[in-house]
Amino acid sequence: MDQERFAQGMRNYRSGNYALAAQDFLESAEAGIARGNGSAFHQAGNAFFQLDRNADALTMYQNALRDDTYANMSAVYANIGHVYAKEGKLAQSVEAYELSATYPECEKPYRCYLRVAQNHMKLGSIDKAAIAYKKAALDVNNPARSKALYNLALCLLELKQPLSAVESLKLALDFDDCANKEQVYTTLGIAYALLDSDEEAVDAFEHAQYLLGEQGLGPIAEAAYAASKARLVANAPAEPVLESTQTQIDQDHAISLTGEIKSIATNALEPRGVGESVVIGSDEEVAQFFALTDEELVEQGRRFAKADREGWKWWKTLLVILLGLLLVASLAVGVTYYLGLGYPPPDEVVLQTLRAYGAEQPIAETWSLSENDAQQAMASAVPREAVFTIDPPDGRMSEATVQVKATNDVQTQTDLVFTLERFGIGWKITGVRVSQVVEGNESGTAGSGAPTTEKNEQTPAQP
Repeated sequence: MDQERFAQGMRNYRSGNYALAAQDFLESAEAGIARGNGSAFHQAGNAFFQLDRNADALTMYQNALRDDTYANMSAVYANIGHVYAKEGKLAQSVEAYELSATYPECEKPYRCYLRVAQNHMKLGSIDKAAIAYKKAALDVNNPARSKALYNLALCLLELKQPLSAVESLKLALDFDDCANKEQVYTTLGIAYALLDSDEEAVDAFEHAQYLLGEQGLGPIAEAAYAASKARLVANAPAEPVLESTQTQIDQDHAISLTGEIKSIATNALEPRGVGESVVIGSDEEVAQFFALTDEELVEQGRRFAKADREGWKWWKTLLVILLGLLLVASLAVGVTYYLGLGYPPPDEVVLQTLRAYGAEQPIAETWSLSENDAQQAMASAVPREAVFTIDPPDGRMSEATVQVKATNDVQTQTDLVFTLERFGIGWKITGVRVSQVVEGNESGTAGSGAPTTEKNEQTPAQP
């Protein structure tokens, strides 16, 4: 390998001249020979990766793997994992990261395990993600073991293993790197609530409340806290608190696609403070927790995945029925709105208004105007001492009119026109006017359709 040309490539790479760097690295490698050229191909792959030339980067990394003397195979496999992840080939990415962690020169295998866990979360393989988080948590070189334990606990909750989740969360609290303890305590409270351990749940939720301050618990956690506390007070038999662990995790903690909790910060350290009363589990409990084998986690995931698929068959039928009913209801609402119908209909609104007006009661509820303006509008047009004949409404969608004939004791007829506008699913009056007044018995014909006759019983003297 041409060391001088390789050094030139490194200088171009560090200065951001990736195209020149790739050319330098390729020309520094001895043509037709893999052995001894691993570092040149490795760095050429890195340069192509920076240029978004993923296929070329993958070819270079694979050439580097052919050099059996190259001492940095772990990094090459990790970079292959990066390329596959970038292209959305998550299964291949997982395989590469797992291989990277097996090499003795890999100083930080926990990073590989975390990436494996993130890919499995995207693939929906919660059981396999739990295995990877467990491995990351067991790596003593991991500076954020509490974060891995927290994500492991969330996976265990989704796999319906709240007892193991409790142990994982208690271990997370025991590390000095544990950031955002309020979220850890909240999740611990939910896990205890699922186990019907009300006293422990209340203790965990109260620690979370203290740390959250004015922000308070989320709605799911608040409901679980209230239920556990109420049972403690009443000393009643325990009942299930929460129906769906998946709902709790999604709504209360907002897991991102990678499986990481968005609110957890790895660079924030916090003293133990208020968390002293919740201690790490006993040696026996911890041993039992970590004795859970990878095979058991995988089997648990398969079992619940099968149950979810069987449950979906029933829910799919119900969903189709509900969607059908929703469509029919939407069509009915649309037709009703187009025809100018509603509840109450326009003529019923006018009838209610006349009754209230004759009894000197407030009428603003059926008007779009204020009480004073509505009373003035009615007083200017509508006689109080009369029998009212109300015709069916006329109009469409957002506007309607209702014609009313008011006949007094001397058979004087006043023809009124009420105008209305749509208000939600019902109607409100916007105005009333007199269309004509006919004296004596010369009232003409009644309104069309089946009119409604209304007489105001309480008829005080005309003001």
